[in-house]
Amino acid sequence: MDKKQKHLGLSNKDFKILSKYLGYLADNMGLRDWTLIISHEEPDSKDAWASVKPVYGRRSATFFFSKDFRDVPLENQRAACVHELLHCHLDNIDSLVVNEFRTALGEVFWNGWYPGFKLVLEHGIDAVAEAWAEKFPLIRW
Repeated sequence: MDKKQKHLGLSNKDFKILSKYLGYLADNMGLRDWTLIISHEEPDSKDAWASVKPVYGRRSATFFFSKDFRDVPLENQRAACVHELLHCHLDNIDSLVVNEFRTALGEVFWNGWYPGFKLVLEHGIDAVAEAWAEKFPLIRW
């Protein structure tokens, strides 16, 4: 999606509940001192239920939820929230790799290597999120 679309699926009440739930999860995932912002825009990927953009070097992140997030099974909502919060812990690894190695590796090698790195990182985050999510309550809409 080139341009972000305004949110049409979640109500203001939904955003408040989601904000409180993310705050609870963050407090229990070692992110108590982070500023969490929930955007009223959807994720860049039309296939994503949620996404996050941590701010490099800051303890701040903006979260994006799909307009049909409420229609996703509760267990998947919980896992998606935990998954995106885990990105807050691990995003600096990705940023370090991009900032320190992209030029050193050269564009040809980088373009072949980096997508695989991102995929492996994403799979690791998924695995940890699924295991950790079960320890938390489901969101109560």
